[in-house]
Amino acid sequence: MAKTYTLRKRPRIPTQCTFLYFWNGALAQGKIWDLSETGWRATMEQPLPAGSETTVYLALPDESDSKYMTVDSATLCWSDGKTAGWKVKRIDEPTRERLHQYLDFDTEE
Repeated sequence: MAKTYTLRKRPRIPTQCTFLYFWNGALAQGKIWDLSETGWRATMEQPLPAGSETTVYLALPDESDSKYMTVDSATLCWSDGKTAGWKVKRIDEPTRERLHQYLDFDTEE
């Protein structure tokens, strides 16, 4: 049977930054490879099943530092071993604005 795909609402920007997520009562780490306002593709320490939902902390570079921003709720849309596509489900407005600024800055380089 052929796979069906839906188009993303926003393009993903290539980037490399870490993120933290809660799973099974522990904090785990992953690496984001491309990012948009609505989600990201990442590799993780341990595989998670599609449909999983958790709080995520993105370590976006900010000048010489990486500062964490909180995504209140993100859902795994697909998972292929330790690689997965995440979708932002809930994020507060100041965090969304910071993410938007990061993505705009990253595309200007």
